[in-house]
Amino acid sequence: MPDGKVQLRPAPITDSLRPFPHWPAGGVISTADGLLSYGEAMLLSYHHYPGRFLNSDTVKSLWNYKPPVGITTDTLSDAEGNHHAHVQHLYAMGWERIDFPADGKDRVWNHTTGVFHIGGIGGSSAILMIFPEANIAFSAIANIGGVGGALQALGISVYHSIYSAFVKQ
Repeated sequence: MPDGKVQLRPAPITDSLRPFPHWPAGGVISTADGLLSYGEAMLLSYHHYPGRFLNSDTVKSLWNYKPPVGITTDTLSDAEGNHHAHVQHLYAMGWERIDFPADGKDRVWNHTTGVFHIGGIGGSSAILMIFPEANIAFSAIANIGGVGGALQALGISVYHSIYSAFVKQ
């Protein structure tokens, strides 16, 4: 400035991926705790608890397989490197669903179903994973993009660690 005074002006909020005022991910901004709160609300609805925000049948419909998207059978790995064979991977309404078959070695996985949604944009990734019958929800947010598969493996490991404490092997 010619008179020697400096003026401070607030910088506009910008998103390098989309011009202001648009936000990434449809405007959804959350924390891991916020994702868990949503997961808990979905579980309360699924299990018919009073005060739920959705009807149980609605949640079950959201989490059921929706044709014509194909069903794939995969081998999934958890964060410890354990492999789970013959896991069915299905698409539901905005959710991915994994159905574990009966497992004679590890009863934790016998007919277990998990639903999850992975999202990411730019340099971040997030997951919300729910195991409805076990009443367990898991969320994680990473400050690096493209790590959805690693977050899924972490969610599977967390479920196993928590639930195996309640199931005698």
